[in-house]
Amino acid sequence: MSYLPFARLGLRLCRGGGAAGLVRLLLQAAAVAFGAFVVLATLAAPGVAERQDGRIGDREPVLATSAGTAGCLKLRTVEDNIGTRPLHRVAVWNTTARSPRPPGVPAWPAAGEIVVSPALAELIVNDVRATARFPQRVVGVVDPAGLVAPDELLAYVGVPAAEADRAGGTQCVDRFGTQIRHRGDSWTGAVEEVLRPAVLVPVGMAVFVFIPLGIFLAASARLSAATRERRLAALRLLGADARQTQVVNAVETGAVAALGAAIGITSWLSARGGTEQVSLGHLHWFADDLALSPFTVALTAVGLPLYAVAVATGAFARLRGNPLHALRNAASRRPTLLRIAPITCGVALLAGAASLPPAKAFWALSAFASGLVLTAVGLPLVTPLLVQTTWQRLNQRPGIPPALRIAGRRALASDGAAARLVATVGVTLFAAGIGLGAAEHVRLAESLATPSAPAQLKITIDGAVNPTVLDTLRATPGVNGAAQYEYASAKVGAEQRADVMIASCADVRGLFDGAEACGPERVYRLHINSPDFAGEPQLAAGTTLRLTPAAESNCPAARTVVAPTDKLELTPKLYADRPYQLLITTPATCTAAQTTTVVLRNEPPVLERARQILATQAPASNIQGFLGTTQGLGGTTVTVIIGALMAVTLLLCLAALVVIAVDRLIERRRLTAALRIIGVPRRTEAAADMAEVALPLVISAALAMAATAGAVHAAIEITGIATGRLGQILLTQVGLTAAAVVLLTAVGYAGTLLSLDPPMNVGSAGPRR
Repeated sequence: MSYLPFARLGLRLCRGGGAAGLVRLLLQAAAVAFGAFVVLATLAAPGVAERQDGRIGDREPVLATSAGTAGCLKLRTVEDNIGTRPLHRVAVWNTTARSPRPPGVPAWPAAGEIVVSPALAELIVNDVRATARFPQRVVGVVDPAGLVAPDELLAYVGVPAAEADRAGGTQCVDRFGTQIRHRGDSWTGAVEEVLRPAVLVPVGMAVFVFIPLGIFLAASARLSAATRERRLAALRLLGADARQTQVVNAVETGAVAALGAAIGITSWLSARGGTEQVSLGHLHWFADDLALSPFTVALTAVGLPLYAVAVATGAFARLRGNPLHALRNAASRRPTLLRIAPITCGVALLAGAASLPPAKAFWALSAFASGLVLTAVGLPLVTPLLVQTTWQRLNQRPGIPPALRIAGRRALASDGAAARLVATVGVTLFAAGIGLGAAEHVRLAESLATPSAPAQLKITIDGAVNPTVLDTLRATPGVNGAAQYEYASAKVGAEQRADVMIASCADVRGLFDGAEACGPERVYRLHINSPDFAGEPQLAAGTTLRLTPAAESNCPAARTVVAPTDKLELTPKLYADRPYQLLITTPATCTAAQTTTVVLRNEPPVLERARQILATQAPASNIQGFLGTTQGLGGTTVTVIIGALMAVTLLLCLAALVVIAVDRLIERRRLTAALRIIGVPRRTEAAADMAEVALPLVISAALAMAATAGAVHAAIEITGIATGRLGQILLTQVGLTAAAVVLLTAVGYAGTLLSLDPPMNVGSAGPRR
């Protein structure tokens, strides 16, 4: 039998239905259009992270495996910042016209020249801090192929080979371009494998976007469900079979959804070009980073209408049986017990993740992410089952108030609109709780990793710098000490080892108090007065020490020393990196060193001046230490991302809430009129409306809060970062529940005002012939 006539009927129904049908069509199309826009934006987000990782990998140097020839290309990347903006400074030397170059670099700068990103070039002109940091001549601009984002601050600085080689620790560069690897064998490597953006973004999008979006699209596909069900039941009574009726329903829903998907896709493609001006925290991206493959766009264009058709087909499943059930408001089928499977699996995964040992960090985090997604999926599925079971139990009890009796009968006879309504609230509460918990964990983790604000800071530089740089730093107000030294491990007897510092007396005085008696080319036993090294063994006078391995420099030349009777009591100006037990002082002319340290006051002008000196006089020095700027995402940016995801969740769930509530209000007018005909007071009607929503709301909110508490507990067990704000998170969820109650009460009150029509007119309203 041909289904073509019924497909045509479905298309005609899209255009028919009067003003109410047109409003439903516009609402459905707008909902799918918004959904398509959100889906494309969500699918594009992981691509941004992957493409940025790819560009970072393309400019990563691949070091030569052999020693290389003399004068081969070398470079060193230094992480710095200007204000609160991260700065990547790459010092290069021994460059030639034939040297390999990373993407986007037109030519290597010579000593005294720089090639910069467009954002840094603009900053050098407009910001005095950048101007002071880069006095070199700008000879080129990095193309977008060599940048992570449009606002990235990147500089390739040409430096003299003699000054750069002083720092040591570099190898020849063979080529550029390597894959960025996130996973390692340690806990940190396993955590990075799971916490990298390409993994975090899909999990976050699933919890915060896709599940609320699915509820919103499902709510939109079921607009005027009761009216449409009666209309399709009438077709069954006129002789159409179940399949023909479903064809009419599918074509009507699919056509409207296809129109909405086309509008949403067009809007996304048009808006993508302007996203370079948008940012999340300090994260920016190029418009091309949001590009999606034609297959992904086509899949969205086809998938959303199919999803809408599937929802609409499932909504009217009881038409496959007796069509009179729809016309007589027969009791709907009880939801299947399979609905508990997702949330059960999700809770089991969360519990399993919390019980895994730290050595299984990768699997714990993977199970935790999967548990979150399954729990979020399970909440809207299990709520209707629990709601209907509760109403069945209540209706079996004699003597319940009339309002509860009416609400229970309605709930059992309806298509579950009230349960879907509060399931939306449950997903919102769970997403909000997870978002607040994640933001709190990020804040705590960053506070633990970030040092408190001490009076002094310590900057460490790998290798040596020119002595004139140290002299300039020591003369800078606010710098309390600057020194460079060498470390050696000494063998004492068969088992014991000792830590040895090799430095000039001036350098020792730059790091410690109590070195006034220090003399050049001497050996001293040391005692470091620091609570960090209390109880460390001391060297006895006359102990023979053999420096193994030998220090890198020839200062001193001796490899075997004897601990003297002379002893220095040294107190660190900030803190010592090791419990040094022996000091070998060098001549003032010895400048070789493994480490350079600067101790300075924790004041922004002092820190900025020190960085200017190092950037201009020792640009190839690898600076380490907390400089007040977080590299990478950072807690603030992660919090902004979580806030944006929560805003999308709240918007989607609020839209679904309004759509379901208004649609339920309109559909209820016919049943309300019937109650008024038999003399049910208006107050009882309003109480029944509120009870029909209040009970599912309590169940849904309780489920969401319990799931949130379990997820937060699992996160604490996995990360070891305890939060004392679980109560505040649950109070926030209570506040959101109260807001939902206020909104639903307002909608119910509006419905009471709209039901002032004469009951006979409302009750007799039906399809016109």
